Amino acid sequence: MPAVSLYMNPKELEAIRARAQAEGVSVSRIVRRAVRTYLGLKERRAARRRVVQLLTSAPLGEWRDVEAERDRADAGRA
Repeated sequence: MPAVSLYMNPKELEAIRARAQAEGVSVSRIVRRAVRTYLGLKERRAARRRVVQLLTSAPLGEWRDVEAERDRADAGRA
């Protein structure tokens, strides 16, 4: 794995060191985990937008139809 140098705020570095010590892992592992999480954030946000779009565009019908469907489902569970 290639080595990378970076400058950090001393308070942030101390927090990372404390977390690494508490978890029994290296500072590098904490930083790699944070980078992976950050890089996956865009994909998670896009997925969340797709789910919300699907949920808000789904034709649910009239309330009485939805309630009747729920009642039928509940009756099947008894």
